[in-house]
This record gives sequence, C-alpha cells and structure tokens, in this order.
Amino acid sequence: MIENNIIGIILAGGKSSRFGEDKSNIKLGNKTLLDHTVDRIEKEFSEVLIISNNKKHNYK
Repeated sequence: MIENNIIGIILAGGKSSRFGEDKSNIKLGNKTLLDHTVDRIEKEFSEVLIISNNKKHNYK
C-alpha cells in the first residue's frame, strides 16, 4: 500500500516529429508504451496524472 500523497505525472504530449507518430500508442508486446509507463509508476505514487493532447488517453 502506498503511504504518500505524491502525484506521479506522465507527459504524453502527442506526435513526435522525429518518430512520426504518438510514441505512447506504440505497442510493446501486448500493451502500449503508455500502459507500460502507467503500470510502472502507479505502484510508487498515490495518484497518476497523464498530461496529453490525445483524447484516446482516457484512464480512470
């Protein structure tokens, strides 16, 4: 159980000019990079905030 009140923030801004598309939607295995990131940090923070310009990033 997490005993802190620290919010983890993920910056998922959108299309990468060098990569050519939104990196957070790229699949790595059976999950997107954003899913992998959320899975890793939600264990460490009491709340996770995703900052994005993509309406598809709708986490609860």
